[in-house]
Amino acid sequence: MNKKQSKEIVKFWDEYKTSQTKELRNKVEKRYYAFFLNSLAPNSGIVKDIKLDRVELFEKNIGRIIFSIGKYKPWLVVKNKANQWKFTFDEKSVLEKLTTGWISEKIGKIRFHTQKPLTDGNKRNAAKLIDKFNELEKIFGYSIPVIDYYSSPDDAKISSNVIGETDKGAGNARYRIIKAVDRLDQTHELVHVFALEIGYVGPFIDEGIATTFGSKDLVSTKESCKKVATMLENGILFYLNGSNFLQAHIQGENVYGLSQTVMKYWHKKFGIKKIKMLLKKGIDDPLNIPKIIEEVFEKTDITKKNIKEILDNKCKKSRDIYEKS
Repeated sequence: MNKKQSKEIVKFWDEYKTSQTKELRNKVEKRYYAFFLNSLAPNSGIVKDIKLDRVELFEKNIGRIIFSIGKYKPWLVVKNKANQWKFTFDEKSVLEKLTTGWISEKIGKIRFHTQKPLTDGNKRNAAKLIDKFNELEKIFGYSIPVIDYYSSPDDAKISSNVIGETDKGAGNARYRIIKAVDRLDQTHELVHVFALEIGYVGPFIDEGIATTFGSKDLVSTKESCKKVATMLENGILFYLNGSNFLQAHIQGENVYGLSQTVMKYWHKKFGIKKIKMLLKKGIDDPLNIPKIIEEVFEKTDITKKNIKEILDNKCKKSRDIYEKS
């Protein structure tokens, strides 16, 4: 490993943590500026909680920073362009190095990368994902040529190194890439890929879209309903802050359930065209997300009031089912 460049990457991260917002554009690739501003903002609570685990260099100007936060070991790629290190979502070259010797098989528009050949059962699960892919192309109204899907075996060492997580079924998405632990039908992450093609407005909106179109109901029990209703008291603006959202998730709060409930409401009331408009506007003006939501949808206070009614009715219905059973 090039020790000089490794030290440069560590220095880059130390400087990033305390950067001013105006400096952030020089530290991330333009396409992903909104993600870092709204999910990993310098001086935010989530950045202060993150610990640098280690740095790895793959080529002269490409490396990754592996972090440690709770049980998670997420990693991000950095590239050196014109003697300036920057964060990027372009992970393909790093993943190719991490998965040397793996087998690749293209089914439909998805290229699957696994340690062992796909079994018949694997292919059936892959077929479900292809069906979802086709469905999402119709929902979002555009086509993606191909995506790469990396599925690590259920092995803690391998999955931690490649995926950044170890729980079976866990995964994450980047630009036209899905990574998952021993799973080939990660519909939730597939939705993320489609949303990222349009734009990014922070984790609350991003996870709201992914759970609306790619997950089961996350507020289906009496207990979960009450907890989400309690979270709502903090206000939607509170969780639109990426640091607050991610910290709540790490602490085990059902913030995904809250974002799903809100997004389902917005989707029903305003439709997919408005959701796509929100994502596009978020890229152009990531500093004013609450204002954009008000322009595209409605004031967040109105949304909060209507979500409270939805949850009140849902909690009552859940209680009735609970009492009858």
